[in-house]
Amino acid sequence: MELLYFMASWNGQTVLLNWATAEEIDNYGFNLYRAPVDDFSLAQLIHFEPSAIQGGTGSGATYRYLDMPPVQGTWWYWLADIDTHGIQTVYNPSVAIAVQFQTQIYLPWMGKR
Repeated sequence: MELLYFMASWNGQTVLLNWATAEEIDNYGFNLYRAPVDDFSLAQLIHFEPSAIQGGTGSGATYRYLDMPPVQGTWWYWLADIDTHGIQTVYNPSVAIAVQFQTQIYLPWMGKR
């Protein structure tokens, strides 16, 4: 498989992951992993995305996944492809994104009645 790009963008409380392939050969799909540190051994599987190419072999495709990290902070993401024999290949480098949740604070009204 030939990966063209893997990137992340932050919007509100979510992270949009985008990736594209130029070509896929015997590709079953993709695993997405996330960790609060840049260490794949601590990453958790968050999503499986099946190949968009029928039969797993053909010219490339584009993919996207919307993730909601459990807490704010910097998160690292990894993309791995899984071939039709069950072999997983993790692509490096990982992508990192800082997530800040937007919180509204309601204060008591202190005016005269």
